[in-house]
Amino acid sequence: MDRSYSWDAGVGKGRERCRWTPSTSDRGEFSGSAPIVDVLVRHLPLRRTEFQPGAERVYAREMAHLAVDAGADLVVAHHPHVLQGFEVYRGKLIAYSLGDFIFDKEEYETLPTVVLACRVGPEGVEEAYFHPAFIEDYVPKPVVGEAADWVVRLLAELSAREGTVVLPEGEVGRIVLDPSTGVEERTTRPISLPLRALSGGCLFYSEPVWLAPGEFLAGLDAEGEASVQVGTDLLVFGGFEADGATLWELNSQDEQIDSTVAWEGLQSLRLTRTNANTSRVQVRLKSKPPVLPERSYTLTGAVLTENAQQATVAVRWYQGRESGLIRQDDVVALTGTSPWTPFSVELMPPPEAKLCGYLLHALSP
Repeated sequence: MDRSYSWDAGVGKGRERCRWTPSTSDRGEFSGSAPIVDVLVRHLPLRRTEFQPGAERVYAREMAHLAVDAGADLVVAHHPHVLQGFEVYRGKLIAYSLGDFIFDKEEYETLPTVVLACRVGPEGVEEAYFHPAFIEDYVPKPVVGEAADWVVRLLAELSAREGTVVLPEGEVGRIVLDPSTGVEERTTRPISLPLRALSGGCLFYSEPVWLAPGEFLAGLDAEGEASVQVGTDLLVFGGFEADGATLWELNSQDEQIDSTVAWEGLQSLRLTRTNANTSRVQVRLKSKPPVLPERSYTLTGAVLTENAQQATVAVRWYQGRESGLIRQDDVVALTGTSPWTPFSVELMPPPEAKLCGYLLHALSP
């Protein structure tokens, strides 16, 4: 079989690199493989979209479409280090990036990942699912609950930009290969939201509402003019639930996940200080989530204290990953004993902020 490829090779950072450009004879080679194999899978390394989950992938899309046109039943691309969407093109599945899996990256965007599972037959891929996971301390761990739902929602959003539907099914996501038969009817659930008046009484707002796993916003019905702000959970593991992994840095017995008390769900984070231990106890995220300065962010939660001294929830804004702290915003600071105290605070990043960090700390009583 004639193998004809066009290679663009060079040396960068001590590593060889190359770019595959399919030639006319290469397309014929793909097509000629169809009678030989039941399913033809094409693997594409795509370097041009690193760390960009929603990148405009003209180059990647062109290469993937060429592979399908040349006879591929399934195209699996890689190299961006982050999750990117799925596309169904001419009835064939394209996975633009499944993210990292076992790798030494620590950037927040590179930590969610998936395992793609396909059922194949004589006609190619018949069903496609993905299993969510998170990389914790360089080890991929399957996740469930809110963490799994977060990954499914992310890929549903990214795949929608490619004209492809992703649906949650339990703890996994299903990629709809045939929209005419693959989307079943969904039920709707009304949510009534009490409104609070802002100063002056001209505007009213509701507290943030969390959608349950598998739920999506279908519409808004209100008397008079109304608008809705839609966001996604940036923290992923902010509920401290047993989702299979965690991104919180727990370094001592004074910093523990507690399953005996919870505000919502089944678990909470407990920080402990005594009179004999005068140092500050604190917990932070292992990695800093990216932020966009032009967007607002809402931090919600609740704090329970018992003889506490400055139990604080703070947000830090950074210019870069290793340094560049711009400022710290203390959202909650409680002293003494108090029942669960809910909070909801809207935050605006500084114009130069690119990353944020979350710090939970307390002093000895």
